[in-house]
Amino acid sequence: MHSKKLLLFFSFGLHLKLFQYAGLLVQGENVNAIFRKIECTDSDPELLADNITCRVKAISRNLYHLNMHFWVIKPADNLIVRIKVFKKNNTFQPFLIDIEENFCDFLSKKHVSVYMRIIGDMYFPYSNVNKSCPLMGEQIFKDMPLKLNKIPSVWPAGEYRLDSRFFRNHKSVLTIRFGFYVPASLGEGIGRR
Repeated sequence: MHSKKLLLFFSFGLHLKLFQYAGLLVQGENVNAIFRKIECTDSDPELLADNITCRVKAISRNLYHLNMHFWVIKPADNLIVRIKVFKKNNTFQPFLIDIEENFCDFLSKKHVSVYMRIIGDMYFPYSNVNKSCPLMGEQIFKDMPLKLNKIPSVWPAGEYRLDSRFFRNHKSVLTIRFGFYVPASLGEGIGRR
């Protein structure tokens, strides 16, 4: 019953502060999920250069960093991002998050959802991405660990996939898909039996 209420509240996008005050956040600086793989697909050669680099770098047995590098060769504005999370149960099935937002509003911090705020807190310290649109030039994400200490603890242990698709004028321009694993020690939390 308690886990159903938590999922219901989470799906309505409660503000991150509410989770903090309720004590529902995974605590600790060293709470990491494990990157498994990353795939980047360029769908618009007029907007992005061909040499997109996406890779997962092993730092230690339990720590992996994400690295992405690409060039935006034409000013990119009116970007929409769609983010979906999937959990593996024999096949990947939708899990909690399926959002679509204006990426330029996200960069300028105009009416941003809790999900995008969490993702921004995870990505931007490791990135040189402009904080405004239009995007142009070299875009780098370097040595980004997947730390889950900012994410509410509704993640059962297991294999996940996060798909980020970027659209410009209703046309897909970039798809970033990465797989990660939440260890069992993180999977023991509120609402789990």
